[in-house]
Amino acid sequence: MGCLSTALFFLEPNPFKGTKIDFILILVCAVWIIYTADHIMDGYKTKGQSGIFRYDYHYKYRWALFPICIVISITIGWLVYKNQSALFITNGLWLIPLLVVYYILKINGKLKPLAKMLIISIIVSAVMVSFYHSSNIFIDFFSFENLIMALLVFLNQLVLEHFEYHEEHKELQPDSSDLYMSLAKRVFIWLTIVLSIALILSMLLLPNAWPFVASLFLIALFLRIILRYPNRFSQNRRYRFWADFIFALMWPLLKLFQSIYSVF
Repeated sequence: MGCLSTALFFLEPNPFKGTKIDFILILVCAVWIIYTADHIMDGYKTKGQSGIFRYDYHYKYRWALFPICIVISITIGWLVYKNQSALFITNGLWLIPLLVVYYILKINGKLKPLAKMLIISIIVSAVMVSFYHSSNIFIDFFSFENLIMALLVFLNQLVLEHFEYHEEHKELQPDSSDLYMSLAKRVFIWLTIVLSIALILSMLLLPNAWPFVASLFLIALFLRIILRYPNRFSQNRRYRFWADFIFALMWPLLKLFQSIYSVF
């Protein structure tokens, strides 16, 4: 849901026009495959005894998930063949060797958490923002989309890592200070500064771009609120639900702000 909403956000205007639909289907299916495979691999490391719900869940139901992955992979292959001459397919081929290297490093335990988060942030930003979109959302001279999206994804992962670190150690404290929490605060500040600059420039040079900036700022703010109230969002692992699905609000928020802009 988060992937779908984010893709629609960056495919504005007319996100359902032409080959954009095929691009969205390939993107959503590919993301599901990558994350499912990633979680199954993590589950295998502890044979489903990690205590982390998603790892243990994927390991427990791996034999049901494998055939689903095969069917979805065949669907992706058909869509890729159908759109083989499209630019977004050509761009996507560059990700294959990068993903191979990523999984090799992961399997061998050579990938540090921060390095992993940085790689994922850059990949997600490139895919969501650059693979299909042909023009800048904000203004032609200053393009902030890639940086903002990378910071949002990085912030999202820092929120998850912060909670899961304490979940694994069974000592979640509201006022705990560790690497992930402090880094997440800094990333939020950087993101706020970049969004403020984008907002000022867009209001001066392209007024109808402010709904994009406002939507992205609210997404960042929601992630920050999750960190601000750890006890509330840590109950029953709700932090993962909110942190993962907060991106599902991106496109609806954009449409809301665009409606407000059209009125005034």
